[in-house]
Amino acid sequence: MSKKHLYIVLATILLLIFVLWIIKIAESNYIPEYNPNELNQNVKDITSDAKIIDANLNHNQALDVAEFAKNNNIEVPSVLINFDTHSDIYLNINSATVGIRISNWINELLVKNPQITEIYWVMPKEEAQHIGLRILFALSDKLVFPIFGPTALYGNFLQNISLLKFIMTPLTKEAYTQTFLINPFGKMNEYADNKTYKRAKINFDNQNPNLRKIKIITCTENTLPDFQGKKVFLSIDADYLSNSGFDTIINYKNTKNQKQLNYAIFSMVKTIKEKNIKPEIINLTLSPQYLPEDKHKYVIDFYNKIFEISEQKDALQNYKNQIDEDTLQEYKNFRENKLLYFFQI
Repeated sequence: MSKKHLYIVLATILLLIFVLWIIKIAESNYIPEYNPNELNQNVKDITSDAKIIDANLNHNQALDVAEFAKNNNIEVPSVLINFDTHSDIYLNINSATVGIRISNWINELLVKNPQITEIYWVMPKEEAQHIGLRILFALSDKLVFPIFGPTALYGNFLQNISLLKFIMTPLTKEAYTQTFLINPFGKMNEYADNKTYKRAKINFDNQNPNLRKIKIITCTENTLPDFQGKKVFLSIDADYLSNSGFDTIINYKNTKNQKQLNYAIFSMVKTIKEKNIKPEIINLTLSPQYLPEDKHKYVIDFYNKIFEISEQKDALQNYKNQIDEDTLQEYKNFRENKLLYFFQI
């Protein structure tokens, strides 16, 4: 091949890469049109069966909401649907030992509500499509096997599944179902089969043979199943809609502009309506450390709209659970020196 032909080939390749890059940018900036009246009607339909709606600051305050329900003779449903950038579940540690944090509140919810048998973690589609996170999701069983100590639930743990499964089939195409064991102290590990059951059971230190099974389904709006006729506890963390990147795995962040945020709200609500989710308990969390500051007002306005349309009042005014000091200190470090913070984790 002559130099001239070589230059033409290289120029063609570079042009193709440039065109694909432009297309990707255009696709990421494209916001479909939607009807605000449809949003309002969907909110009205979703909240029609709600017995409790509460808006709060920190996600562990969902525990206060569950306790409030029981104190008012309202049964906490057996299904929890959590729209969140984080799983809020920790493995291989007793929640009773470390205390109730925003990172492990679901462990404690399961301890106090043994009737809960299914958890749906709905992560943002952008997180599910991120190639680095897809690889991490697949490799979790090899990188952070539970004997290495406490770790946040993220991905496949004990099952021997090909790396290509999660690279070629992200959670936007297929939900991932796992079964976990939990002891009476909030300690969890995956239960996959007889062999892995033995491996997992070792990590409970034989503290109590009373282990029960919990099904956890990690999915996205695309792969969330239909909930027709099911009673549901719905929890929404605002960092699902726009995430600052603080304290997230591999520093993942997904900050949206105003139009993108508005559409993310519309899409989430539309999904909840289309999947026939009519929750009896609705928890709405702001998570101010995780939500970009310029989006706080918009999310609060959205939460207030839910109360207005549903004609319900914010259920709680006071909470036992607050954000833990370790997270506050990490956030302070993050605010003071983001560059240093990112190099440290």
